[in-house]
Amino acid sequence: MTTLDERITRHRELTQKRDEIDRELQLLTDELQSDLKAVLGGLTTGKPQKPMTKPKSIRKCGTCGAEGHNAKTCPSARKASSEVIT
Repeated sequence: MTTLDERITRHRELTQKRDEIDRELQLLTDELQSDLKAVLGGLTTGKPQKPMTKPKSIRKCGTCGAEGHNAKTCPSARKASSEVIT
């Protein structure tokens, strides 16, 4: 069984190795990004563009033909149905 001091020492060694690996990975990543930018002519910079979508269609009522609502929410249909009930 290892002593507490040995485990602490081992922990420090592993932490140092991890830090070295992280630094090397960051350097490699930076180099790869600059190489890609050079090869692709800067196409990798900026935000990705959203796909083109068609504009949202405007609602048109089937009952009265007005825009902005549909037959289910038509105010003229509500008036007509309330008159029939009374």
